[in-house]
Amino acid sequence: MTTALAACGRRSMTCYLAQSVAWFALFEPYLAGLAGAMGVAAAAAVGLGVWLVTVVVADLMDRAGRPGPAEALLRTLVRA
Repeated sequence: MTTALAACGRRSMTCYLAQSVAWFALFEPYLAGLAGAMGVAAAAAVGLGVWLVTVVVADLMDRAGRPGPAEALLRTLVRA
């Protein structure tokens, strides 16, 4: 678990952007529109699930030796 959290930290920009897109897609009324259909506990469970998915994906990228896409893009832009 510690290595998965560390992997998420090394890819924090990618995880933040992924979570933002997931929240937007799930809760905006003109997309999935789940905000009006669930209570606070259900919304918290969805948030925890989104967070867990980003941690697992970050850990898989770490095991594959790949940087996060946002971090890779930032490094490319800085070097240019």
